[in-house]
Amino acid sequence: MESVDIIKQSSRRIYFTITGGGTHALAKLLMSGGASNVFVGANIPYSELELDRILGVFNRKAVSVETAQNLALYSKWKSQDIGVGVTCKLMKNNEREGREHLVYMCISDKVRTVNYEFVPRGLCRYEQEVMVGNYILDTLAKFIGEKELVG
Repeated sequence: MESVDIIKQSSRRIYFTITGGGTHALAKLLMSGGASNVFVGANIPYSELELDRILGVFNRKAVSVETAQNLALYSKWKSQDIGVGVTCKLMKNNEREGREHLVYMCISDKVRTVNYEFVPRGLCRYEQEVMVGNYILDTLAKFIGEKELVG
C-alpha cells in the first residue's frame, strides 16, 4: 500500500510545518481525494522572520533537530493530534562546493515525539524536493502504522 493511502486511511488529524524544502509531500497528499479526512493544514515559513515569528525564538539555527522539534510541537498544537515539522537545506543556485544538504524531521503526537535525519541525494533541486517529499510521507506512514500496532 502506498504511503499516501496509509495516511489517508488513518483516523489521524495532521498538520505540517515545512521550511527549506519538502513541500512535494503536501502536493502529493492533496493530489487525490480523501485528504480532507486527515489534512488539517500546513504552514511554510520560508523567511527567517516568519520562522522566528512562529517559533517565538530568535538567533536559532534554522536547519537543526531543535528547530524540527519546535515545528512539530507547533504543528501538533495546530492539529490537536499529529504534528510534522521539517527543516531542510537543499541544493540552491550558485552554492559553494562542499555545502552539505540535510533534512531534519520530527513527528509528534500525544504519546511520542520522534526525530529523523535524512541526507538527500540528487543531481538538482527538483530531484531533492521529490526525494524529500517522498521521505516525509513514507516516514509519516510508518509513524502512523507503528501507532496503530502499539495503540
